[in-house]
Amino acid sequence: MNDIGSSRMGQFRILAREFKRLSQREGTMIAVIFLPLLFWRRLHDPDLQPQQEIDPSGPAFDRCYGVDTGGVIPISHLAVSEPSWIHGFGYQGVVPDELEALWSDLDIDYPNTVFIDLGAGKGRAMMLAAKMPFKRVIGIEIAPDLCVVAKANFQIFNAHGDCRARTEVRCADASSYEFPHEPLVVFLYNPFGTPTMENVIRNLVASLRAVPRRALVIYIRPELAELWDHVAGFSLVATGARLRIYDYRPTATPDAPPLS
Repeated sequence: MNDIGSSRMGQFRILAREFKRLSQREGTMIAVIFLPLLFWRRLHDPDLQPQQEIDPSGPAFDRCYGVDTGGVIPISHLAVSEPSWIHGFGYQGVVPDELEALWSDLDIDYPNTVFIDLGAGKGRAMMLAAKMPFKRVIGIEIAPDLCVVAKANFQIFNAHGDCRARTEVRCADASSYEFPHEPLVVFLYNPFGTPTMENVIRNLVASLRAVPRRALVIYIRPELAELWDHVAGFSLVATGARLRIYDYRPTATPDAPPLS
């Protein structure tokens, strides 16, 4: 079988697993109704296609700390009970060099700022952040399987003595996450699709409106950058082929609507 045929067969197998899981959670009738949508998105939506990027510094990071943050895992291979799982993307850890290179260029009051990784996966970005003196580092991950791995990774990582922040891995849906009322760095490594991202934006803006404070959004592989580009109060302060950084200052249009 050629590469295209093999890829299509793989997509059909994943579709079958998605249909089975949706049937178990919502009932066969609902699954049948949604089958055409699942089929179309699985074959045509590039956001749901298996994507594997070159990870030059990832294996070295894992060897250095004895942790497991590598690999590519499609969302359909993970046991997730929340309905919004269908909007999630598969797991792959951020390239360590890519994130570490940003710290020196960012104006962050580390001791008073909380780092939030939405779609934390196995915790690689959290570990990289925890090497900096953040007040806290919190990872939000919808897949229980990945949360177990992330927590095990941190037990190993902490023993190396490089962790400078209090850390927490929470198994939760990012679309309903309530942000802490402290200055924030929100990290996104292309974790989910439009419906979840829109909910995240609304929740974050509502939190910043209720308790005005600084917030930075670091978005790597910003495939949904257009959703952030026009959020009132946020300024685009860095951009590149694989990066957007948005800065929210509490004095900027505090009474503006969350989405323009």
